[in-house]
Amino acid sequence: MRIFKYPFVITESQFIQLSKDAQILSVQLQFDIPCLWALIDENKPLESRRLIIHGTGNPIDSMDNESYLGTIQMKEGQFVWHIFISKKEF
Repeated sequence: MRIFKYPFVITESQFIQLSKDAQILSVQLQFDIPCLWALIDENKPLESRRLIIHGTGNPIDSMDNESYLGTIQMKEGQFVWHIFISKKEF
């Protein structure tokens, strides 16, 4: 097992490839770049998981299949983003 870093962009949703049963450890900024860290098993197959990003105050249609990962702030707190991941594989 290893811990891997997955940089991502601030957009409504995007897909990342994680090993099956990966354990997501944290979402934070590193040098102003949003990143996700996960403990993965390189021997397990990859699955596509959807990251969903909601800005504070923005409308949210549904959160039935989302798990909260964390919140990050950018531009000295001007922008606050709440990061979720889909519970299902795509």
